[in-house]
Amino acid sequence: MTSAHARGRRATAVLALLTATLVPGLTHLPAFADEGAPAPAPLASSTPSHLVSTLGDAVVALTDIDVRSAVRPSPAQLRAVAALGDVQLRWNAAGTPSSILPADGTLARATSSDPEVAARAWISDHATLLGLSTDQVDALELVSSQEFAQSPARAVLFRQRFDGLIPAVGGLVTVGVARGEIAYVSSSLSKATGTPADAVLSPLQGWLKAAASVGRAVPVTSVPSIVRTVSGGWTRLTVPGLVQQQVARLRVLPMSDGTVRPVIQSNVVDMAATSVLGYTVLVDAVTGQVLWRHNQVQNDHDTEADERGVTASPLGFSPRWSYFTANPSMNSLGDKVPGNAVVGCWVAGEGCTSPTGPFANVAAVTTWDAVNVAGLSSMTTIGNNAYTAEGWVNPLAPGG
Repeated sequence: MTSAHARGRRATAVLALLTATLVPGLTHLPAFADEGAPAPAPLASSTPSHLVSTLGDAVVALTDIDVRSAVRPSPAQLRAVAALGDVQLRWNAAGTPSSILPADGTLARATSSDPEVAARAWISDHATLLGLSTDQVDALELVSSQEFAQSPARAVLFRQRFDGLIPAVGGLVTVGVARGEIAYVSSSLSKATGTPADAVLSPLQGWLKAAASVGRAVPVTSVPSIVRTVSGGWTRLTVPGLVQQQVARLRVLPMSDGTVRPVIQSNVVDMAATSVLGYTVLVDAVTGQVLWRHNQVQNDHDTEADERGVTASPLGFSPRWSYFTANPSMNSLGDKVPGNAVVGCWVAGEGCTSPTGPFANVAAVTTWDAVNVAGLSSMTTIGNNAYTAEGWVNPLAPGG
């Protein structure tokens, strides 16, 4: 789990710049049966409520931005869903499937013992459902074929490119291959087919506009003092007045109208500020407009926690959670109950089997899933400092 939220009086703060790739399945649309129905509402542009409703102070941050409107699936895509049989399917805001879960655990038999070949074949056979042309399917590049922990099953991840450029957000499809079957599919694919224009702005110019949009404008007289280096696909900037290295690079952003815009993807970070600041911003590399912005500040802790230490649960008892360290054992499908779950406890006690030990720590004001001062449990991974996030391409670096 990745801890989240700004908490109470600040003592320290940790900034987590996760992959800028949109996690498939975060935003869903219903399946629209009538093309004449009213268009769906634009994507939400404000910070999700669970990020600002905290035990202590509210998060001090600008609202997130996404100028794109939601796209509905086409009639051909809806017909393709019916051909799948008994599945639970959800649509993402780009009008492509965010999640396809078969009721019996099998979407199709794998056509090859090679997971990559089998996954690509399934995508090709279901290109209409995914909103892709044959050429777009052929152009998908393999990102990874990841074997699961304690299982030979694999998650095969592919990525779109547009005129050779990688989308800054979205553009991914994952196919789960297990036991010689296609077991699950998720995606953040785009149906856009446009060709991006040539970028006019440099990475530095794009970063300067991004910084200005979040209140960190650099004086014109200081710009010549910015030191630039290039490594790992990023332009890395040492900026006067900012302690942390800033980064920017050229990417593209598929739009809801089918066009594709060149963008400068920038991370603007200021850890020395009174209120810690960290944003990923996508600036149109031709017009300079901010097309997408996401607040990346994720966690903090209360000074009182350091002073009192943690010797017992603040609720008066030790909450416990049963969970899987990676995934349920693959032999648990059907009527079997997974046997590889562990029990994690807030404080150490009998029957606690989590390999990492008790969860209590000085950075937590209360248990993980508490959502208010009274200690009410959310019964989910959302709560005091339990905001779960995923890095689909590279969880150790800002962006994919």
